[in-house]
Amino acid sequence: MNTPFHLTICLIFGLLLSSVAFAQEAEDTQTEQDTSSASSTESSSPPNATSDATSTSPTEDLSQRNPRLDLPPPSVIELAKQQNNDIKRYMDADHYRKFEINGVEQLLVISESHTALTKGVAVIVAETGTNSLSRHALAELVKPLNATGWVTVLLPAPTFAFEPIKGKNLNPEKIPPTLEDKATTKQPFPFEDREQIPDSDFTTHESHMTELMERVVEVSNNYPGFFLVVAQGTSAAWLSKIYAEQTISQPDALVAISPYWPDYRYNKQLPKWLARVPAPVLDIYNSWDNAWIKKTAPQRVIEAEKALKLHYRQREIVGQPYDKQQFLYVAKEIYGWLTHMGW
Repeated sequence: MNTPFHLTICLIFGLLLSSVAFAQEAEDTQTEQDTSSASSTESSSPPNATSDATSTSPTEDLSQRNPRLDLPPPSVIELAKQQNNDIKRYMDADHYRKFEINGVEQLLVISESHTALTKGVAVIVAETGTNSLSRHALAELVKPLNATGWVTVLLPAPTFAFEPIKGKNLNPEKIPPTLEDKATTKQPFPFEDREQIPDSDFTTHESHMTELMERVVEVSNNYPGFFLVVAQGTSAAWLSKIYAEQTISQPDALVAISPYWPDYRYNKQLPKWLARVPAPVLDIYNSWDNAWIKKTAPQRVIEAEKALKLHYRQREIVGQPYDKQQFLYVAKEIYGWLTHMGW
């Protein structure tokens, strides 16, 4: 009864042995062919082939294959020009307006309200040095604000004369020391001496921001309703100072998202300036913000209470850093705050 089973086992074992033998024979044949072809190639190559190969520069061959090597690096492209080119390339001319300030072209991206009754104009000012059209910028607030009845004006922040990291604008005596400097010196380095924005650059940037907002007010006059300003980072800090000093037309409300200056002298005055803004203020910050922002967050609330400021509200956006989902969270905070004021 077990005879067929035994025959089957024997056949399977025989097939395995034959397949192993065939594979070994094929491998030996391939090795012999490779050896013979290599020897024939060496014998047929000319004597000067090696010298020609070594005389050719790898850089020259690479430049012939890739002509883009002669292009300048992307870092030399100005952010303002790059952003203007992006707007002109991907948007219709009806969606933006252009004007010049100090010979620099500025583009305002305008999006109409999606509701029958327009609440007003919401001017969105991006952080200095960032692309306002990025997914991590305030451009994500455009659609939520349009859906709740706001005409949005997306404004790129000026980058003129604001270079906080450039060594040419820093006082060498006030540059923060490195770890090696700390190890070799016994003199403490005061925190308040860590100057990163020279006074001349600060004043120039402020005047440019003032002129830019004055031009935006002219555009907002074409629409009825409230005038809301939403700004982020250093732009929010500068607008807080400008509105506190009442040098330009005041907005009906200001939303300051993570305001700060990367300079101790100016950043410590930010809570007082924010409390002195005549308009209602919504102060928003994130747990992932930098130390400049979080350092003044408690003091901003204290100064607002001391000034008896009406309609001041501070909110912390919990979770991950600002992205599309977080900006939807921010948009809901703005909508709830404005609804509370009866808008």
